[in-house]
Amino acid sequence: MIKFFRKIRQRLLTENKFSKYFLYAIGEIVLVVIGILIALQINNWNENQKEIKLEQGVLKNLAQENKANQASIKQLIHTVSNCYEANYSLMELFAKDDLFLSTQNIDSLIFNSLEFDRYSPSENVLQELLSSGKLDIIQSDSLKNTLFDWTRVLNVAEERYLDCNRKLVSDLTPYLTQNYVFKDLDQYGNLNWKEPSKFKKNKQAIFDDLVYENLIDDFMYRIDRYLIELKKLETIIKQVESHTND
Repeated sequence: MIKFFRKIRQRLLTENKFSKYFLYAIGEIVLVVIGILIALQINNWNENQKEIKLEQGVLKNLAQENKANQASIKQLIHTVSNCYEANYSLMELFAKDDLFLSTQNIDSLIFNSLEFDRYSPSENVLQELLSSGKLDIIQSDSLKNTLFDWTRVLNVAEERYLDCNRKLVSDLTPYLTQNYVFKDLDQYGNLNWKEPSKFKKNKQAIFDDLVYENLIDDFMYRIDRYLIELKKLETIIKQVESHTND
């Protein structure tokens, strides 16, 4: 093909047909430019296909990770909600007579009132995107904004958890250590004691103590704030699911 164009060019020059040669030269330049543009277009198309495949892989991994997080947060919300409800039930026992209190399973209520966990979701895919600076692989601005919301709310939820845990460690546990029987509580936990404590304690007396009522009230406030953030995370997980499905 190159030899063909070269022969035409030489013939035109030999015949002194400069005007035709000039037009021919322009046409040749145009063909070269068109060829370059086509080559660039093909290269861009190939690069776009690579990015699309990479994005699809990221979205697939993100969807799988998100699905696991959806299951774990649902279980955690159930646990923390039970904790809140147990504390609410305890609040209704204050200033009640001993006969009524004897009909309640106080040990179980107090045990559940202390049971809540930290949320530790899987974030391998998201952290890889953030640390490598590859978040722009995702074309959806809505999804990227949702992922940023996830990080922000997760940090708040962690602070709420730590706030609850500080209250448990600094106030509730010391109070119950002095005024209740932990072995009777732990028959509902991993220790699974088969017999109650040999020490006798008037466990109902704590429901005549304003200090314990105040401790529970304060703890419930913190648990409620933690629960609010967990529910926000659950909503974000559903939003991520919707975006990745799209």
